[in-house]
Amino acid sequence: MEGHIHAYSLEKRTQIIPGQAPVTILREVAMENGKGYKSIRVLRGSKTISTVREPLQPIETANIAERKFTPGLFRSTEQKTKKKHTKPRKTQRQKKRFTFF
Repeated sequence: MEGHIHAYSLEKRTQIIPGQAPVTILREVAMENGKGYKSIRVLRGSKTISTVREPLQPIETANIAERKFTPGLFRSTEQKTKKKHTKPRKTQRQKKRFTFF
């Protein structure tokens, strides 16, 4: 009967930064019929900034089915939520170049 295990977990953390909208991090694990996924959603206020979703590995699925704690479950997905590249800001000179009379 291992294939008919249903599990769902949601963890919500809110970080309050002065002068900005609160940042909420949602960690979600869902499993149904022996297959499942883990996801991280980052919200600023009510807007979604980023979402990362990955399938569960067989070892993680077995641990969840046995109701065991899995250390570092979201470690691989947290690395993908960080921004790698940012668009450089336009300087005043670049902004003036495109103005029309």
